[in-house]
Amino acid sequence: MSISIDLEKVNYNEFVNKLMENEKINDRELLEKIILEFGNKIGEDLVVLHNEYYEDGTCSWNMCNMIEEVFELNSDEYSQDYVYDVYSELSSYLTSYKEIDEAYENLGIERKISNE
Repeated sequence: MSISIDLEKVNYNEFVNKLMENEKINDRELLEKIILEFGNKIGEDLVVLHNEYYEDGTCSWNMCNMIEEVFELNSDEYSQDYVYDVYSELSSYLTSYKEIDEAYENLGIERKISNE
């Protein structure tokens, strides 16, 4: 079993606006307060740490779960993972791991220092 630790980003306004399309999410100010409890707004993006190492403290999961609980989205009317589905659709990973040799290769630069 592996543990994933990733930084994820999503356009903040696009995420909030998409969630606000749901009629049960009727308090934008509260929604934004919840989101900012679990992530950091940097420019136009929301950056959230997804860290399975901490299990119960994983920010991406807890943010989505809290929004679903507070706005009572856990009903037959909505998917159990409604907010997480929206988040997953809009988010992308930030670079969190890169081997130096891979970077040289991607950039087409010959490495002058030997790894040996």
